[in-house]
Amino acid sequence: MGAKRVGSPTEITTTAARAVSSGDLHECPDGRTGVYLGSQDVALGESLTLHTCEHLQVDAAAFAATSAGGLANFDYAAQTLVLSGGTNVGRYVVAKALNATTAFILLNDAGPSA
Repeated sequence: MGAKRVGSPTEITTTAARAVSSGDLHECPDGRTGVYLGSQDVALGESLTLHTCEHLQVDAAAFAATSAGGLANFDYAAQTLVLSGGTNVGRYVVAKALNATTAFILLNDAGPSA
């Protein structure tokens, strides 16, 4: 018997640790970050499906420029990218300009192996 797909490794169904709206990034039980793409808000304790491998345009706080391939840090409470002090959620796909209010990232991308 060959390989049989039994689920998508890029989707995780879990319980919301806080209220979540469509487009919010949320912590996954395995430590990765997922984006909620559902059309209905989810309350604390309800089930939701998170997508963990996505190219995203994400809100960003006004901060210094970053280069493509750089680590993307995220503040879950503010739901915005930050220069430092947040959680690493992936890498910038393209450079972020000085004080740009959005940026493009690849979720959970650790970059090339050493």
